[in-house]
Amino acid sequence: HGGHWTGITISREQWQYATGLAQARGLEDKLPFHLQSYDEPLPGRFNTIVAIESLIHSTAPSNTMANLASALEPGGRLLIVDDMPAERMRADDIRLLEEFRQCWRCPATPTVAEWTRLASASGLMLIESRDLNDLMKPRAEADLDAALADLTAQRKMKTDIGFARLSDAEIGGLHLERLHRRGVMRYAML
Repeated sequence: HGGHWTGITISREQWQYATGLAQARGLEDKLPFHLQSYDEPLPGRFNTIVAIESLIHSTAPSNTMANLASALEPGGRLLIVDDMPAERMRADDIRLLEEFRQCWRCPATPTVAEWTRLASASGLMLIESRDLNDLMKPRAEADLDAALADLTAQRKMKTDIGFARLSDAEIGGLHLERLHRRGVMRYAML
């Protein structure tokens, strides 16, 4: 599609895989990948920054937003697609959100309103907010209960052989799916 693209990831495995693909296709000059946090100064200035299912892991969303905004050229655009909790939740949903946060290492999980406020404080203006929840197809509560019981039973064995983070990711994914099913987590595009 032309242009110059830059990929950023905190995952060494993703970085190695993406860099290998770019090199194999002769695109390493037009598509470099960087192993770094999006909270560190970005390697250049950009017309567009796309953050898909990544900013939910930010430990300091105000710093993240300010850093991304500072890397945009005048008139540039930031597109965020991520899971964002509802403004109000019942106590049992808040508890489930906290368990999800621990499993996926998502300490802040800003809402749509919070991301919008942080963007505004960083000099950005919201052009469009779109709810993408109709794309989500969460399973029934009973199916989620059965899957959670199965993964919970596997947890000790996975931890004992060095796969505790995988177990956390699987269980956290079920919590996220349940939050979507209950309508208290939004899959939003800003």
